[in-house]
Amino acid sequence: MRSPSSRAGASRAIASRAAARDLGASEWHVFTRVTLPAMRVPIAAALAICFTFSWDEFIVAFVLASFDPTLPILIWGLLRTGLDPQTNAAGTLVFLVSLGLVLVAELALLGRGSDARR
Repeated sequence: MRSPSSRAGASRAIASRAAARDLGASEWHVFTRVTLPAMRVPIAAALAICFTFSWDEFIVAFVLASFDPTLPILIWGLLRTGLDPQTNAAGTLVFLVSLGLVLVAELALLGRGSDARR
């Protein structure tokens, strides 16, 4: 449940976006000058949480991995020897799989939300 102060902040942000649109701002200007500055703190918090979870995953894998290297340990080993196409490919694959899962989840949630409005 949201606190009253977070609800007030959200309503101010919505009102600010509506005011910017009423004054003739384009969608890009509304996003870059109203929405994005309002989202600085949540984006920074999400970045910190993601970094913490990623670092924790690496440390746990590094400590618990015996003779079978996990993907984080393999990437770390490749980074220690220098960047090569193998490292770039592994990083790209991990990123694309994560992005695909997020997009599928988002589309599923959007589809569920449109069914509820009918």
